[in-house]
Amino acid sequence: RGHETYIRNSFLGQHITAGGSPDETKFSGMGISLMSKDNAVTDVVIFSAAVGIEVSGQANIFTGVHCYNKTTGFRGVGIKLKLGGLTQTRIMGCYLDYTTIVAEDSFF
Repeated sequence: RGHETYIRNSFLGQHITAGGSPDETKFSGMGISLMSKDNAVTDVVIFSAAVGIEVSGQANIFTGVHCYNKTTGFRGVGIKLKLGGLTQTRIMGCYLDYTTIVAEDSFF
């Protein structure tokens, strides 16, 4: 846990791949896990992970993130928001390459 983490200009993955890996169904890792508030992830590529970014803190901003990790067809997630209530996470100019955004509201 921290506060105001800034991750930029990075390539993150569990296994080396250029996409279309025959082992894609076995990807189990997580590219980035943020459990604090006021984080920024900018110009980051996430490949070969089950979950690209998982965030459980508020007031975050993601810009220029490219997720081509495990596809949704294989139960992969590009960006997972594990947030409750009004958390104000902004996702702008991101490219989810055959992945999705999943929002869990644990508030209710």
